[in-house]
This record gives sequence, structure tokens and C-alpha cells, in this order.
Amino acid sequence: MTCKADCHLKHWAAEVSDLHGLKHVAGKGSWFRRGVWLLLFLGGLFWSGRLNYLVFKDYFSYGRSTILDVDYKEELTFPAITICNFNKYRESLITANDIVNVGVHLGIVDSNFEVIDEQLYTEEFVSRINAVNWTDYEEDPNFDMVEFTNRTGHQIDEMIVQCEFGGQECTADDFEHVFTHQGNCFTFNGYKEGYTLHESKRAGAANGLKLVLDADTPEYTPSNDLDGDALDAGFRIAVHHNNEPPYVRELGLSIGPGVHSFITMQREHVTALPAPFTTCEESGNVQYYDHYSLQACRIECETLAVVTVCGCKLVEQPGPAAVCNASDSHECAHPTLVNFMNGQLTGVEECECQTPCDLHYYPIAVSSAKLRPTFIEKTFENTTSSNMSIAYISDNIAVTTIYYEALNMRKIDIVAATGWFDVLSSLGGNFGLFLGASLLTIVQFLEYLVDECMYTFSKKKKVEPDDEERPAENGVAMKVQDVDEPEKKDDAWTTEYS
Repeated sequence: MTCKADCHLKHWAAEVSDLHGLKHVAGKGSWFRRGVWLLLFLGGLFWSGRLNYLVFKDYFSYGRSTILDVDYKEELTFPAITICNFNKYRESLITANDIVNVGVHLGIVDSNFEVIDEQLYTEEFVSRINAVNWTDYEEDPNFDMVEFTNRTGHQIDEMIVQCEFGGQECTADDFEHVFTHQGNCFTFNGYKEGYTLHESKRAGAANGLKLVLDADTPEYTPSNDLDGDALDAGFRIAVHHNNEPPYVRELGLSIGPGVHSFITMQREHVTALPAPFTTCEESGNVQYYDHYSLQACRIECETLAVVTVCGCKLVEQPGPAAVCNASDSHECAHPTLVNFMNGQLTGVEECECQTPCDLHYYPIAVSSAKLRPTFIEKTFENTTSSNMSIAYISDNIAVTTIYYEALNMRKIDIVAATGWFDVLSSLGGNFGLFLGASLLTIVQFLEYLVDECMYTFSKKKKVEPDDEERPAENGVAMKVQDVDEPEKKDDAWTTEYS
């Protein structure tokens, strides 16, 4: 007599399985005893299932934990420092030809080439403009805005009176010219091919970057493309990673003349998990920069918006699009940029930028002290060509020192609160506590399923249907009768139950 499938399961539960309580449910004993064990087994199964559900729920909620560590270094790469004058165009370098092409658009003169507000400009400039015979000039449709911005902007050899890094003199080779929304800017220690980045080998002001800057306020030319910056005198300074473009107007800090500003900084390296844990950008793509960063993405988004609306780009924007002429720059491109930055531009494809998952960040703190003009006058009286009078120093000279407060890097890692190994550990603990199960118990159950499938398949293969007639013997047809035959073990995995 062959045992049915339920008998096989009972035999497996009573004799083979290692699950706690299952042997007592399937084994011998009174119905009451087996009933109690069945309740205990089902209770354990319920609680292990509930706790395992909570484990998976926690895992798929993608919770995060933050790990903070401090990595002490013998030396740290100094960040890139970008410096821009608040003023965009130097008054003395604006020619009559420039006025014809950009004067009206910049809001310097009216349509009759008369200075709109003479109180904003020097008497020399107003006299020079009023003395021009404007019939001798005509607007050039191919006026070069790049050349105009570069030529009339402040230059490094005039803006930086003195530069020292770690007590050693800086040179012009340590600075790279870059256009930003502020016009001409200069980046110290930016990444470029063949250039060795400066390292800080000690912390403190004496081992950082010290700059003596000349704002040259008599050259300030108020224009309508400076927005609120036309109110200010001094510099915008951005501290950023060496392979990131500067985003000075939005992310820079301001220093004014007449003070010594001390900028202390730390370095943080933040790594985060990509989606679905966070919205950070794991491998963002930018077209015009070698390295993805939030600043690079924002600059490219601004460029895309301006090119889409105006068909050209501003001087400081990257890409192959043509630079707008004077009229388009100030009548279309600049207003479009302002509206885009304010979130008021409609009808343009959305361009979203996410923080990269791997980010280098420089938290800074700024303090300042008033300069001593008499001391600076004595210091630079023989080293500069400009007249460093006490009044000039108070209105134009700014000193800034930028340095690490400590040679360490704070590493902030955002990791999964519940990892896959945590899930396995919790599952094993729950199954073991309530059911006494382990990985081998699962193997036992799988073995039972394999054996049962092989037994069923073997039986169906060997037993013929009841109604099938056998070949005639001596002219008499015979039907196959149900005959119980002992099963043969086909392989080592097949188990015989009886």
C-alpha cells in the first residue's frame, strides 16, 4: 500500500523537520496536546511573519543614517578662490565708440547720447562724453561684447596689489581669467592642465592665501546690468572646489575696502546614496564642463534658457551659441537671465539640477578688522605706481586672508539605515526565536518538495490509465487492473514513505 501525499508531509513534519513544535503537532499524543502545540506553532509563525514584514517594510522605506568621521591629514589641497570686483566696467576705458554701441543699453546715456544722471559719474567722464561729435560715429552691428567686457573690466595686475600663499609670493600664473555675471574675474588655484595645485601643509593664517586688493572705486561705472551690485564697492569672493566653475554672484561672499577680512574654512567630503534613498545626482552629465557639479549644471541651465528665448548667449555663458550683440544682450538676454534665476520665466523647458552624490564643501566663517591706512601707506609707497594716500586706502584697499582652521577633512557618509545584511540578520533572528528555523531548515523543506515532485512524476510515468486496453492475448482483450507495486528509488534525493 502506497502512502498518499498527506502521509508524506506528516512523516516529514514528525521525523525530519527541525521546526520547533512541528514534531509535536504531527507526532503521537492526545488531540489536546497536539492542539496546544499547534496553537503555539501558529503563534510563533504569526509573530515571526509580522516581525519579518516590519523588517522588509523598514528596508523598502529606504531610511538613511549619517556617519561622521574626521580624517586628519598632513596636507590638504587648497580650494579654488575666485575674486571679482563689484564693478564691471572701468569708466576711463569706455570710448566714444563703446558709448555708441552699448551706452544706451547699459543705461549710461539716453538716445541723444547725453549722460542720464551726471551725479553717478566723474566730471571728467561727463565732460568727455559731452565733447564728442556723435555724428562721426555709428553703431556697429558686429560690435564685440566679449572684447568690450574684457578690455573695460578690471585686470589682475591692477586689482591685486599683493599676493602671498604660505609666505611665498604668488604670480599671475596662479590666476586664471574667467567671465562670470560680475564680468572679469580671476581664479586662484583652479584646475587646469599642467598646473600643480597648491597644498596647505599647516593650518592658520600664516599658511593660507593673503591678498591685498584695490577696488579702484573712481573707475566705477553704474550700469543697469549690475542689478543691486551697483550699490556696493569692494569684491565678491567665492571658495569652491578646484574642478568646479565659480558661481560668484549667487554663492560668493562680500568684502569691502578699509578692512582686513579673515576667512577661515574647513573641508567636508559628503557622500550620499542615489535614488531611491536621496535625490542626489550619481553621475550627472554636463556638456561644457569636465566635471559635474551643482554650479556647472546651474550655469548650463541658465545658458539653455537664454539661448532658447534669445537665440544667443551672454558673454559669461559657455557653449557654441553666438554671443549676443549689445542690443540683444541688454534687451533680451539679461532680463531673461534675471527672470530665470527668480523662477519667473515661463515657456522654457524645465532644467533641474541636483546636488552630486559626491560633494566637496568648504564651510567658512568670516571676521574682520579695520585697516591702518598709515601703515599700508608706508608699506606700499615704493612698491606700487598708484597714489596710496590715506583717503584712497580707506576707500579702495581691502585685505583678505583665507586659510584652513585645521588640517583635517570631515567625512560625512549618508548610508542606508537598513542594509541587506541587516535584513538577513533580522530574518534569521526572528525565525530562530519563534520557530527554531535556520538556513538548513529551509534546505530541508526544499528537499521535501524535490522528493515529493520526483515521487509524483515517477508514479505517473509507471502507472498506465485504468481504461486503456492491453493488446489482445489469444483473441481476448484485457483491461489493465489497479495494481499496487512497490516504488523504486530513482536517485539519492528520492525518499520512500510508507
